Amino acid sequence: MPIVEKPKFVKPEVKRVFGEIVGSNSETKRYVSGDKEFFVRSKVRKKELQILAHLLSKGIAVEESFSSKAIGRKRLMAYIGKGRNLVESDFYRVHNTKQKLATYYQVVDILGAMHSENVSHNHPHCENFVMDNNGRVTLVDFKKANFVKPDWNDAEDIFNRFKKDYLFLNGIFNDFELNDRYRKAFIMRMISKYKYLGPNTKRQLFDLINSRIIDRDVWVSSLNGGNNLEFIDWSNN
Repeated sequence: MPIVEKPKFVKPEVKRVFGEIVGSNSETKRYVSGDKEFFVRSKVRKKELQILAHLLSKGIAVEESFSSKAIGRKRLMAYIGKGRNLVESDFYRVHNTKQKLATYYQVVDILGAMHSENVSHNHPHCENFVMDNNGRVTLVDFKKANFVKPDWNDAEDIFNRFKKDYLFLNGIFNDFELNDRYRKAFIMRMISKYKYLGPNTKRQLFDLINSRIIDRDVWVSSLNGGNNLEFIDWSNN
């Protein structure tokens, strides 16, 4: 990680530390300094920083804040860019099967390890996975993430706690046109990372994800851009 002076989150200071601003939206400003990218995001929850700190302490590949400043109950967070998301990167144009599989492995490994730490991301679409020039994948944008308390002996409860992540993962499979065999193999790999899961519960959870999402190819999006999910009521199924 480059040595970066701690920002004071005052406009002249941010420009001096990060370089020229090259893009922004209502919450995030993107800066470029040399060959490095930096982001400063507002409206950050304290819980988000706690989640990131916890996951990083476990060695999970998520975005890393190197500075934050409290403003009331919200916080500004500065973090270093770690590549391009899977849509902007060259991933779509990669024809090397081994290279593509390595990316999918990283995606499901990150989700599996994160779930084992009782964290649900709730928005892990393909633009929230970024890949650097060496093919390393990082999960970003934890605005919607939460700590959860699944009963690791109850497949139904686990499914309900992480169902948004499962649905978005299937959306990634759809984006990259993965066939059914690969989808199920990646689902099994992901839940194999669940360190508290017994073999019987693992099989039950695998069957639930497949029957309710993969086999039905469930990716039900709302009409306002597809970012919000409408969930099917599973209780009568």
